[in-house]
Amino acid sequence: MTEKRDIYTVKAFTSDPAGGNAAAVVPDAGGLSEQQMQAVARVMNFSETAFVLPATVPDAAFRLRWFTPTVEVPLCGHATIATLKVLADLSRIPVDGVHQHIETLSGILRISVERDKQRQLHRLQVPVPEFRPFKLEHEKAKSIFSFYESDRMTIWPMMATQHDPYFPAIGLSTLRKLRPDWARMKTEPGFGTACFFTGETVDLGNTWHCRFFAPGLGINEDPVTGAINGPLGAYFYQFVDNQKPPRAEYIGEQGDIINCRGRVHVTVVGDGAAATDVEIGGEAVVVDRGLLDDILRRG
Repeated sequence: MTEKRDIYTVKAFTSDPAGGNAAAVVPDAGGLSEQQMQAVARVMNFSETAFVLPATVPDAAFRLRWFTPTVEVPLCGHATIATLKVLADLSRIPVDGVHQHIETLSGILRISVERDKQRQLHRLQVPVPEFRPFKLEHEKAKSIFSFYESDRMTIWPMMATQHDPYFPAIGLSTLRKLRPDWARMKTEPGFGTACFFTGETVDLGNTWHCRFFAPGLGINEDPVTGAINGPLGAYFYQFVDNQKPPRAEYIGEQGDIINCRGRVHVTVVGDGAAATDVEIGGEAVVVDRGLLDDILRRG
């Protein structure tokens, strides 16, 4: 008799089932083809679905692949946080803060899970970004995002990583009124994704608030994005934080504007000028469990 495999729905970067970012997790994906994984992600229709596979390199505890409903992506923070929650609950990884490593398309990345009386925090190392200047012309900003020249925070630079442009805004009011043209973003070179952020926060003591649009990846707006907040930590260390300590702790906010409140803990190790190591962390909560075979039949 074939063993039945589970698929979990998890909300990441929150302990509230009504908040955070939903991801599907398949903790036993060995034997699935790439086409089957893409079909599962399409049926689940979350921004990402994570698949846990046996590692192919000796230094990794397991291999992790992430799929949006339309494509495989090289990195996904919230689906990894969700995966760590599932594997910790299944007692397949330690919860005492011990570091392990996972195999991904973005390289070998460090993970850990730490539990105390108040919460369980799941951590993932993310690649250190390299920034380059990025110019957003006034007319293009107005037509694509309803983002006006007066909204721009000129004291912080507009930058882009290899994957995404980052646009600083004056405050939360600007982020709330953004109305992206999804079709235009898909066809405009360089604008398949975009992150807008501000130093004005909903909760006192947090560091930034952001929104992330990714129609080029099949996601109009992602509620809470680890792969965006990690580079934002490196951005704040390099361009905003005047102190630049050897180790900086930030908290990023996302999702409040679309009623999916989430919080991302970002740890940056730096050399006094730029980040040399970046780690994201967050809580997570399992909200559903089903059978993988049922999803495969629907795919």
